[in-house]
Amino acid sequence: YYPTNLGATCTRRVVGDNCSKIIDCTSVIKQSICTTTPTNNQTTCTCLLGHKPIHSGGNCTLKTIHDFCHNTSDCVAAVNSSQCISGKCHCLPGYLVNSKNDTCTKRVIADPCVNSSDCNAAINNSFCYNNTCECISGFIQTVDNRTCSLRKSGDSCSINSDCTSAFNHSECSSGTCSCKLGYLLGADNRTCTLRTTNSPCSNTTECLAAVNNTSCTNFTCQCNNGFFSSNQNTSCTKRTVGDKCTVLNDCLSAVNLSYCKQGNCSCVLGYKAVQNGTKCELKVIGDKCLNSADCLVAIPNSKCSSSDTGGLCPYGNLSCAAIDI
Repeated sequence: YYPTNLGATCTRRVVGDNCSKIIDCTSVIKQSICTTTPTNNQTTCTCLLGHKPIHSGGNCTLKTIHDFCHNTSDCVAAVNSSQCISGKCHCLPGYLVNSKNDTCTKRVIADPCVNSSDCNAAINNSFCYNNTCECISGFIQTVDNRTCSLRKSGDSCSINSDCTSAFNHSECSSGTCSCKLGYLLGADNRTCTLRTTNSPCSNTTECLAAVNNTSCTNFTCQCNNGFFSSNQNTSCTKRTVGDKCTVLNDCLSAVNLSYCKQGNCSCVLGYKAVQNGTKCELKVIGDKCLNSADCLVAIPNSKCSSSDTGGLCPYGNLSCAAIDI
């Protein structure tokens, strides 16, 4: 209190009244202090940092969001995660004020927002959509809604871009991210690699979507009979006469009237390779031969002989000729 009316009365101090020591203020005004006013160098009762006067200055209470402030410290002393902007207390970017304006809480997915900075200042890889914080395309919120994680195979999705924005060659199928048909999922659950021959499979469709002329055999993508793996296992090439082989069907399935002879595809006896080895057709007089049987199968009354006079000649110079009757 201080004397008034020439000492006839004592008046209770309020914020702004003169004081000489701290107890002059604290004894009657909660959360106050006696401090020097810079403008006039007078000591007066003022509210503590983070507080504001109420009841005509008869008391001090904590400031709330949107109250007047001198600096950020004036706000932080009252409300954590706040700042002073243009003379008023505001929550920091990424924080949301409660209904009483006395708390700033870090935003989570599904909280209200005005612009994307409200969201991504609190949650990486988020944005403001329809005034609500959401994860950006390719990301999915965690159980606590506090984090946006890059989607992986098996995560829920609504549209293809939910998956393709996270990892290539993926799609949203039946509400779940997965690799496209023909692609194989990697160990990280975020890599889809085009299948090749020798890749694991569960059905032939998975193989055919990646490499033509394949089938799933023993849970492995393999070239069909008559084809061999080429271009680093990314394609299956149809065999021709002269190509390597292991069993009869390797050749016969690709070229009619061929077989596997000593590890290479060859035309059967009496036939020769034509059209770049893609076809076997009957030999005619003048064609090269191995022996007379090679000619007789194709040409009645023919023999395998040398065009040179003087008897036998090295293999390769023999040709089919008619027999004199």
